[in-house]
Parts: sequence; C-alpha cells; structure tokens
Amino acid sequence: WSRREAAYGIEHCRPALVVCDARRRHLLPADLPAPVLAMETDIPRLSREFPGSEFESPDLVEDDVAVMLYTSGTSGFPKLVMHSHRNVITAVDFMRFNDETVRVLGAPQAAARRFLLITPLFHISGLHNLVVPRLALGDTTYVYTGRFDIDRILAIVERERITNWIGSPTTLQRLAQCTTIGNYDLSSLTMIAAGSAAVPPALADRVIEALPVLRHSLATTYGQTECSTAATFALPSEREAFPDSVGLPTANM
Repeated sequence: WSRREAAYGIEHCRPALVVCDARRRHLLPADLPAPVLAMETDIPRLSREFPGSEFESPDLVEDDVAVMLYTSGTSGFPKLVMHSHRNVITAVDFMRFNDETVRVLGAPQAAARRFLLITPLFHISGLHNLVVPRLALGDTTYVYTGRFDIDRILAIVERERITNWIGSPTTLQRLAQCTTIGNYDLSSLTMIAAGSAAVPPALADRVIEALPVLRHSLATTYGQTECSTAATFALPSEREAFPDSVGLPTANM
C-alpha cells in the first residue's frame, strides 16, 4: 500500500492496535489513533514476557466478524471484505473436503505434509487457503519471507522436504524456466496448486515437463476475497480434460 492507502485503511477500519515492521513504519499516519507494535522488537519481547498466558474466551457467535481483508480490482480505494467466523470455518471445511477428494482419487500424497507459503497473509491465498487450514488440520507450514527467488525456493523445498506448494502463474513460470532445477532434490514435492490468475495450458505442460511427478497432482483454482476461499477447483483429471477451465464450483460454494 501507498501512504495514502494506508491512511485510508486505518481511518476506514479504525484499528485498536497496529502491528508493523520497520520497513513500512513510514507509511503510517503521524496522527495514528492506535498504539503500534514493532514486529522486530515488541512481538518477540512480549512473547517472552507472557509465556503460557491464557486468553479470556470472547462472547461471540459464528456470524460475528473474524477477519477483515481489503481487496481491489477497481481504480478507487481498496474495498473491505468482512469474513465471519463461519466463513473461516467454511474455508477449513473446503480444504478438508478437498484433501479427502484427492485421497480417494489416488493422487500422490505425503504421509506428513509440509506446505510452502510464499503468498502474503493479507491475501486469502496465504491466509484462508493455507495458514488457517493447516493450523486446524495439523500440517506444517514453512513461511517464506523476502523477494521471490526460485533457487532459494528450490533449496528450501530440498532442505525442508516440502510436499505441497501453492503458487501463481508467475511463480510457475519461474519454475518452468529454471535452468538449475536439476541441482536440487525435489523428490518430496508431490503437489502444486496454482491460483491468483489463469494458468495457460502451455505453462502447465512446461511445469509438468520440468517436474513429471506433477502430471497427476497439478491443480488449478479460482477464488475471490469475497468468497473467503476458493470458488472453483480443477483436479488434475479435470484440468487435462478441459485445459482452459478453472474447474467446478467447490462443494460449499
């Protein structure tokens, strides 16, 4: 966000607390009405100061707002999307249903899954499609930070034995074009799901050529912040039959 957008968002949602890293601190309004915690110093300090603390159980119902994310797609200010606790639970249920579908269809799956997170948490791709479901279902998530670097990504896949990766067409393009892919042991990687934009059939073919194991596990999806998770999902068999499709509506959409 620019300074103007940050000022708009803070005025619009009126936060009680702001957590910010040093790199973006200068974007915050000078007259910020809420206290600011620094990610680099305050968060580690507080986590050590209050170990094992218990939180009070809030008085809420499933239709209360749990998460607010800003989305755009127009030339105006970002639009606020409010997700209820029920929306978040539904996002987890979608992943649970999808995992079971993949299992029944016999696609390769690791016994202990380890997911690579490369998308930001202000996006449903990272938050509702990965981090929250994996917390609920007990899978490991490796959080990648910094600019996207395909060699660094592949080194992490090898070192951390990553099994699942949710990417975008741009990141798949980098994977398909990588000339050093043979330098890494990627045998742990069993599935890639691609979203955020359309995946051209030719790109999918190049990715499968680079990593043949993905022939039966490269899936594509389409989602919206307003949906709180994926709206459609194309299993590998559906993608092969209809290369330009983003799949059928998800079971709970």
